[in-house]
Amino acid sequence: MSADLKNGIDISIPVGNECEVSAYGLPRSEISIFQSGGFIGDVNQGGSCNVRDIKMSPHGNGTHTECVGHISKEYKTIYETLDNFLFTCTLLTVDTKGAISKDHLKTLESQHKTEALLIRTLPNTSDKLKTNYLGAEATYVSTEAMRFIVGLGVQHLLVDMPSVDHETDPNLKSHHIFWQKDLETRAHKTITELVYVPNSVEDGLYILNLMIPSIYCDAVPSKPIIYPLR
Repeated sequence: MSADLKNGIDISIPVGNECEVSAYGLPRSEISIFQSGGFIGDVNQGGSCNVRDIKMSPHGNGTHTECVGHISKEYKTIYETLDNFLFTCTLLTVDTKGAISKDHLKTLESQHKTEALLIRTLPNTSDKLKTNYLGAEATYVSTEAMRFIVGLGVQHLLVDMPSVDHETDPNLKSHHIFWQKDLETRAHKTITELVYVPNSVEDGLYILNLMIPSIYCDAVPSKPIIYPLR
């Protein structure tokens, strides 16, 4: 079995377009022209080159990957904790508009164990690329289901929801279960939220390339790519 590296599938939601996805009431991203003194970073306004400033909130502006630093008192960053970027990955489609339960995931017990789990929820439309999830009662992962996921040995969890927790949960219980508060031994584990997997992509086994920028933060915008196996 080998990965089809010529047919990678980008499952990230971009940041900076007019119809940007958003969550938790965080402000939209801003991309602005840099100006300083007599310099303007826009060739259409007479500048020698284009220079842009970017302002964003990774947790609310698009696909992002987070580490245990998202919930720990100790300052931990994704750049320091993620040192491998290629993983076996199982894509599973779940049909629910509420909480994902353990029963939704039962088929994983009979499948080969993989390092990453990618959950696609139904209904699955392109509206996920531009939804404002504030107060939208988005799907989330129940604590029972998260314990099941941890028991399967999943190291990297990817979901097309704004969070693995319910929007109104102030304690982020599913986040804590995933990292199990054992911050040292589980520091390498990651959660990626707000992905989008097209309907044309079939459930099954893939190779995941989890690409992140070199930024010292608990969460960063990310570009996960999955590759079919043949």
